[in-house]
Amino acid sequence: MIPEPATSTEALDPTTASQVTSETTTAPQTLIQADPPLEPASTAQNEIYTSVDFEDVVGGEIAPEALDKYLTESHQLGLTKDQITKQLIKGRELRDTIIEAQRTEYAKIIDNWHAELTADKEIGGDKLEQSFAIARLPLKNATPEFKETLERTGLQNHPEFVKLLYKLGLTMQPDTSVSGTPGRTELSFADRFYGK
Repeated sequence: MIPEPATSTEALDPTTASQVTSETTTAPQTLIQADPPLEPASTAQNEIYTSVDFEDVVGGEIAPEALDKYLTESHQLGLTKDQITKQLIKGRELRDTIIEAQRTEYAKIIDNWHAELTADKEIGGDKLEQSFAIARLPLKNATPEFKETLERTGLQNHPEFVKLLYKLGLTMQPDTSVSGTPGRTELSFADRFYGK
């Protein structure tokens, strides 16, 4: 028969009781250790910078609130002024590269739209300049804000929009007089009977 295990440390020898108690209260050993807490940055690195400190780097191209938020996060990471400056310069270079790529792509789109309009059977070819003049007629009544929006978005160059304006412009052209002799009008039976 197997003896019952002791249920309390009182049943054990006092020397072994303290040994058991200390063993059970010790935290178990883990295989994965947590990263040690970050050491506080040195006094030079712990300086808090504001957007004013980087005006010469960003040149007013970043909103001060956004820059201050970035600087607060950089301070929390312990970045130095030199490291922050390098990151801001790299960010500006990346932004400029993206903007240039977008401009190049936009120019290609405008060229394609112009080629499509030039090849259009209704308004293109030799009639293109005249068609553009007719398409501009409806815009004479547009507000400056609307014209600015068209220009800013590039919509005024879209072939479908130009065709729509062209059709509207056709209805706005001034009436022209017709020369020649009037054609014979058909008289009603009563007019012919009574001799009108």
